[in-house]
Amino acid sequence: MVDLAQQDLTTNNCDVYERILREDGPNREILVQLAISYACGGKIKLAFEAYVSANAYKSVNLSDIQHLVKALIRCVKDKKKRDSRPDTYDLFRCGQCLSLYENPVTVACGHTYCKNCLPKDELQKCIKCNRPFNMQKLSMSTNILLSSLIKKCFPGSAEIVKLKENAHGYFTAKEYKKALDTYICARKEAPNDYWIASNLSIINMKLGHFNKALEHADTTIKLCPDCSNGYYRKALALVELARLEEAVKVLLDCLTLTPEKKVAMDLLAEILLKMLVPLHDQQRGLKSVLLPYFGDVRESDGGNTCETLTESCGNKLLDDQGASEKKTDVSDLEETGEKSNHSSSSSDPSDDNQFHLTKEDFECAICMRFLLEPVTTPCGHTYCRECLNRCLDHQNVCPLCKQSLVEYLADHCHAITHATNSIMKFYLPKECLKSEQQYETEQLNGQIPIFESTVAYPQIRCPLHVFEPRYKLMIRQCMELGTRQFGMCIPIKNGQDFASIGCMLKILDVHYFTDGRALVETVGGRRFKVLEKGNKDGYSTAKVEFIADTTVHQDGVPALKKMNEETYTAVKNWYEKLVGPPRDRIDQHAGPMPPLEDFDCNSVDGQTWSWWFIRVMPIEPRAQQTLLGMTSLSNRLNAIKRIINYTCKKAT
Repeated sequence: MVDLAQQDLTTNNCDVYERILREDGPNREILVQLAISYACGGKIKLAFEAYVSANAYKSVNLSDIQHLVKALIRCVKDKKKRDSRPDTYDLFRCGQCLSLYENPVTVACGHTYCKNCLPKDELQKCIKCNRPFNMQKLSMSTNILLSSLIKKCFPGSAEIVKLKENAHGYFTAKEYKKALDTYICARKEAPNDYWIASNLSIINMKLGHFNKALEHADTTIKLCPDCSNGYYRKALALVELARLEEAVKVLLDCLTLTPEKKVAMDLLAEILLKMLVPLHDQQRGLKSVLLPYFGDVRESDGGNTCETLTESCGNKLLDDQGASEKKTDVSDLEETGEKSNHSSSSSDPSDDNQFHLTKEDFECAICMRFLLEPVTTPCGHTYCRECLNRCLDHQNVCPLCKQSLVEYLADHCHAITHATNSIMKFYLPKECLKSEQQYETEQLNGQIPIFESTVAYPQIRCPLHVFEPRYKLMIRQCMELGTRQFGMCIPIKNGQDFASIGCMLKILDVHYFTDGRALVETVGGRRFKVLEKGNKDGYSTAKVEFIADTTVHQDGVPALKKMNEETYTAVKNWYEKLVGPPRDRIDQHAGPMPPLEDFDCNSVDGQTWSWWFIRVMPIEPRAQQTLLGMTSLSNRLNAIKRIINYTCKKAT
């Protein structure tokens, strides 16, 4: 019975262990399993008391207490809600260290980190979007635009970065006194930099100044309440000061922010293990700390059993006797020697009149306009996404520094740089809206793009190998605008013009090559007649009118249906007689012959098999275009009959 219960703790097999304890008496192993079962079921009070009872017989192992830690984390996450403050404070901060960007580097997914915050392993994943990227392929060049913005908005940032680098060097060399003095200097220049406060806490811990470490940890939490490191540093200092009850509470706050922080989980487990001593004052303090999480326990669920098991420990919960957190004002720090001003102009990016950013700060070097969907190349330059793509259609190098962008082009991600885009939208929202509206007006001009190549037919697949820059741009714009359609016409007059009859093509898929070429899978749509011709971005455009087969009078439907079936039979007989390379070439390029469809006299384009036949026959393009433009199904079937009769006669 015990083995079955141990195999699945999540099913809350508390009653099994309780029955065993009643029948066989107290047993340390059974009490531990009962405590684990309570913890997995979210019954924190009963789990805690069962752990205490088990510990009275023999010390509980660290691995056993982990279940209580995980249960506490789940309860804390349910009871506490993080502040829903805006993300504006994060605009100029690294997503890894949450400090002001230092040598910002933008990775393939568009997120930006400090250069030193990027991991050194070859294959990594972005901590924000979980998208993998290869560190060896990452140029590690600084994002030039973001660096210039930081210099403008935070003019003293370069000096602070230098001080922090020097302090880090001293810390690495274990010269803690020099590191402390250097960080104090940096703190004077940036009193609201939470990362400096966090590092001061670490150094004071190393030097044995635990009260100072606690003060700096409190400062870290005040400056950045979402940083779990601040809570962890505070817990370490509290443990050294033997204030274990407070340490437990702080660690729960830490694990609320980052439940996967293993060092915090291990520290919490060690503290809980120390405090499972019966009738100890610290145990009562711990109970009072955990009291808010006992409220979820239904006393009817095994309450009497737990009372019996923990009789020797006492079951009266005392009032909260833990000392409240020491409120340490930033201005009370002795090392800084000065007041901290939270409204300092060097630390609050949410004041939209603060940095005086203008549209000239976000100018694209290609179009000389305000950036639209900014993307950053591996070399660190930022352009409009559309502008960069147009340049890459012609040459695979950066337009400014001429560094090769072959790998960037092969990635086909071209993700928007989130940091730059967020700063633009927050400080210059009107300029962003104006830029978007201008782009939409230029794109949606009432005309369709025209690909001048071959004759396309309704419902017939038409694969295209796209290598010309103008058509690579056209395909990309069709995809980005969401239309995924363009017109196909044959060129005339030695390529100086295009035919007046064409067919729409719908993009099914696009396969890119590393050099920028693309294989585009398309299928034919509606036929059209060109009314007006134009030009855009180097390729032709047209205003068109869709054409359809004329409606057949009801009296003529039987005869037309019979003609359709006879013509289909003739074409099928011809196709089935084909053998060897001719048949293979047709199947490879156009696929097998489509089946005969149900006859619909109101169909706008007729039956698919007829367009397949016109597609595979070696007919002059002008003749194919004539057949494409026919709006009489009867005339088109007669033309197909003449072609098939001539072909069969010539074969004999």
